[in-house]
Amino acid sequence: MTDAHYALVVLDEPDARFPLAGSVTVGRHLDNDLVIAGEDVRDFHVRIETNDRGPRVIVLDGATAHVDDTPIDGSAGLRPGAALVLGQHRLRLDVETTTPPCGWKLHRIGDASGVPIMPTLNVGRATDCDLQLVEGHVSRHHAQLCADHGAVWLEDLNSANGTYVNGDRIAGAWRVFHGDEISFDTIRYQLIGDAPDLTPIRPPGQPPDQLEVSERIVGESTRAETAELANVTVEAGELPTSTSIVPDPTPSGPILIGRSPPVTGRVFPLAFGRHLIGRGPEADIHLSEASVSLRHAELELRPDGARLVNLISTNGTWINGAEIHTSRLRNGDSIRIGRVTLQYREPTARRASQRRGALWVVGVALAAAVAGLLVWYALH
Repeated sequence: MTDAHYALVVLDEPDARFPLAGSVTVGRHLDNDLVIAGEDVRDFHVRIETNDRGPRVIVLDGATAHVDDTPIDGSAGLRPGAALVLGQHRLRLDVETTTPPCGWKLHRIGDASGVPIMPTLNVGRATDCDLQLVEGHVSRHHAQLCADHGAVWLEDLNSANGTYVNGDRIAGAWRVFHGDEISFDTIRYQLIGDAPDLTPIRPPGQPPDQLEVSERIVGESTRAETAELANVTVEAGELPTSTSIVPDPTPSGPILIGRSPPVTGRVFPLAFGRHLIGRGPEADIHLSEASVSLRHAELELRPDGARLVNLISTNGTWINGAEIHTSRLRNGDSIRIGRVTLQYREPTARRASQRRGALWVVGVALAAAVAGLLVWYALH
């Protein structure tokens, strides 16, 4: 995120402050981005990758490292103030954000009031936890949330069954955002902030405002789908402005197709990464319809598939008629955003299916020809 700046402070040398961005390596070899001298530091000790969820430490082959007193098993996220320990050397993570102060709460399904994070919230089975969860398989001290200068950090406390953000299990600490789904084992909550510039979100489980939706389910044969993609016109402006990828006239990757006004027939190509869906000017997939919120939902496309996350609650986000907070997408899924209906499609997968169908037809024809020849030989 552009609102956060990260730096490592070498505690052995208080004046040594190293900004973090992208991917950097730390070790005693001079080829590292950050050189830490010492016999107990390996030539290439760790790699630190920074993204919108914060810095993540990856321990390189043969090395050992700790976050505070906890050994890192492969990789772990860092939270503000945490100490990264390499041998006898300690490095503190400093974070500066431009996010204004905000009140934060965790809302469980059916809980409109929520549990405040002021400024920390300890979650677990133990009686000394701020949020005590006695059902399921929650650890005694499972996780901790911390609000720091407008941002919220979630740290898993080495729980047995894991802490998850939008379905992804975390290691160490992650930065979490307004609208994220947070699960402790299988117990699900949603993080909601109250800053005026955040999109309002209906706490999970509250009934949505009544909205008359006229949704037309479009059934198409494989031939009709092929003709539709062959004749579609793709506007380069439909791609997120952060990518330089220009789609072919016929998209070869996943797409969204408009199935209702005001986007009937329009195609939105999806590049890898996050796509904001909404009515606001910053939306990557812009839906100019009054029932759509400014920041309504987010679609994230990754190599392992696509996931849709609801960001606001006024009229909700629906897949195949069921309201969702976060859900994976499958080829052909019908998505409803307010009154607007979209369809998620994976043309590459469909064309592969069509090629298999064509090969089957060719195989049948060849088998018929061989059978004809055998009959001819038998008669002569």
